[in-house]
Amino acid sequence: MPEINEVIGIVFSSDGNSLNDDDTPETIPNWDSITHIIVLSSLEEEFGITFSDEEMTNINTIGEIRRTVAEKIEQR
Repeated sequence: MPEINEVIGIVFSSDGNSLNDDDTPETIPNWDSITHIIVLSSLEEEFGITFSDEEMTNINTIGEIRRTVAEKIEQR
């Protein structure tokens, strides 16, 4: 979803479309605990969704972010 990639790209200061589903905090230099919270909070605000504490903790890849957001949007 282009909108998801746009939000991710803004937070990580990159082109969200160029990030791979397998990218993790180890492969994205500025992905730390603070940017993790910022990206998920930004997605919550942009799409009117909410991540559980468990989801916040267990999401570890760009692909997991994309899939979880897409699923939550579908469930609305």
